Amino acid sequence: MITEILRRKRKSGERKPPEDTTKNVSCALFPAIITSLVPYSGGLRPLLLRLVGLLLLTVAVPALAMETVVYKKDGKTVQLVGRVTVRSQAGQILLQTRDGQYHLLEKSDDVSATSDETPFAPFSAKELAESLKDEFTPLGREFSTEFRLLPTKHYLIVYNTSQQYAQWIGNVFETLLASYSATLKQNGFPIEKNEFPLVVVLLSNRKLFEAYARKDISSVSAQGVLAYYHKWTNRVVIYDQTGIERRWEGVTGRLTKQEIDSILARPGARENLSSALHEAVHQIGFNCGIHHRFSPCPLWVCEGLALLFESPSIAAGTGKSAGVLVNRDRYRDLARFMQKKTEDPIQKLIMSDDPLAIGTVESVRDAYALTWGIAYFLNTRLPKQWVAYLKCMGEKKPYEPYPPEERLADFETHFGKNWPQFYKEMEKFYEKLK
Repeated sequence: MITEILRRKRKSGERKPPEDTTKNVSCALFPAIITSLVPYSGGLRPLLLRLVGLLLLTVAVPALAMETVVYKKDGKTVQLVGRVTVRSQAGQILLQTRDGQYHLLEKSDDVSATSDETPFAPFSAKELAESLKDEFTPLGREFSTEFRLLPTKHYLIVYNTSQQYAQWIGNVFETLLASYSATLKQNGFPIEKNEFPLVVVLLSNRKLFEAYARKDISSVSAQGVLAYYHKWTNRVVIYDQTGIERRWEGVTGRLTKQEIDSILARPGARENLSSALHEAVHQIGFNCGIHHRFSPCPLWVCEGLALLFESPSIAAGTGKSAGVLVNRDRYRDLARFMQKKTEDPIQKLIMSDDPLAIGTVESVRDAYALTWGIAYFLNTRLPKQWVAYLKCMGEKKPYEPYPPEERLADFETHFGKNWPQFYKEMEKFYEKLK
């Protein structure tokens, strides 16, 4: 069902999303697309093989006590404090530190660990602030800029933009979280309180963004990336790609909706905000009990939720939100897709992550439009079943496989096996949205 034509082609022509990637990233060609990536220079497959080995030879670890882990990196001794969530018989350790980051350590890293009876506890707000200050001070010196910290109710924003711009981003993200929470709670799925503060890195320009991103993703992969959520660091990283930030100079107090609409009328500004919101939804989902960072939750579910909330009311900037609205860009793409005759497209998307991660520019765009279409249809027409399905996905245990046939069976358990009827109801639903 969807033929995809890029609405804004780059002058250099169409490009596929980068293949040698290392994180969950948003590509410029797909402002709200996240590809399942991993933080290792060897690419996706090597790490998957390492994790499979880790899972096959895993020793259960009760993650209660604080552990001090010492290992070698580039000839230097590194010490980390946190909780060991997985310890394999092959000598690998998956450690979560007190700032919420994960670290996969190999036996070859010469790892030693000691523990005491002190229960694991995340950093306090003060401890996390000090840690971030130590981390970002060298980057600030390198680029002759100053990084500051802005705490909000749920977020800790590291920024080198104007304070007013950082405050606006903080307000938008808090509104997003409230809207996300209210939408799920209304249907019987109250989200959990985040264990760790949600860290957002807000940078003033592209050059600084690429410098920071180099440690998370390769320099080649960073080309075309607008924003990303990093599963291992648990951070959202964004930058001001359109110069919106400069419109905040000299502004004091809260902006009105008219002022925000004026600022977002700049070319690319809404897309910039949409990318940031998309990544923020991923961060919320992986921190508030919707899904675990290493669970086998289908990619279409994670992306579907992000697509539902990537285009909230612009009134979000004034502290208001209309919740889940029709994503008109995705709707137009979906309408084109539904003119095509594709065999069992929804079943393919449910059974495998490949349609969203592998393929041509056109086929991946098709898959994202269909993902939004399924998620919006289920959230609007079958909210109780949708929430029950999300709960089922949230109960999947981390590190365990989730075969295609089980993925399909879980979907059919909640939404039925009558696929012709499902397609018919979904098409009828979208006909009414014209």
